[in-house]
Amino acid sequence: MIVSRGLIGQQNPSGTNPAEVLRVYDKGMRITVRSIVIANVTGGGLAFRVFILFGSQQSVGVGNALYYDVAIAANTTFQENIEWVLGQNQSLVVRSSAGNGLAFSLFGEVEKDDE
Repeated sequence: MIVSRGLIGQQNPSGTNPAEVLRVYDKGMRITVRSIVIANVTGGGLAFRVFILFGSQQSVGVGNALYYDVAIAANTTFQENIEWVLGQNQSLVVRSSAGNGLAFSLFGEVEKDDE
């Protein structure tokens, strides 16, 4: 059953380290990301990375990247319709090439199995 629909996560990383946007903690819960919007709020070109991780011990890298060093021009917005389904112990992590330069917004649905 869908418990929420619409904006499901936002992140504006303050540095260049990976920052978690979403995590599924509960068994029987799923998050479906239907679109990603990334706004470059600076006057210079930047790059972004997006990763899906499984479990708390996994680290970001090319093996779990969905986007890697994608360029985004100054004062522009990247938008893409997608369908990523995250289950228990999975998280979505983002990285910006400059702190406070990119605003990430995720839209979709949060579902939980009926108990």
